[in-house]
Amino acid sequence: MNQSVFRIIAVGDLQLGDSPTCVGFGFASRYGPDALRDVLDDVTPSLAGADLVFGNLEVPLSMRGRRSG
Repeated sequence: MNQSVFRIIAVGDLQLGDSPTCVGFGFASRYGPDALRDVLDDVTPSLAGADLVFGNLEVPLSMRGRRSG
């Protein structure tokens, strides 16, 4: 019998944007849109060995419907 290994990594809740209930006080507002590009750099080596990585994104990553000002 040929057995294969399939590696799964699950991470906790992710909130990379602002919460709809506290716009202006979330990650995106505090660190700006450029920070989102590099936010996972520190954990990428740990996650790279998995065949499947998933997490629970707590907010949508969209500007659609957001009021300005």
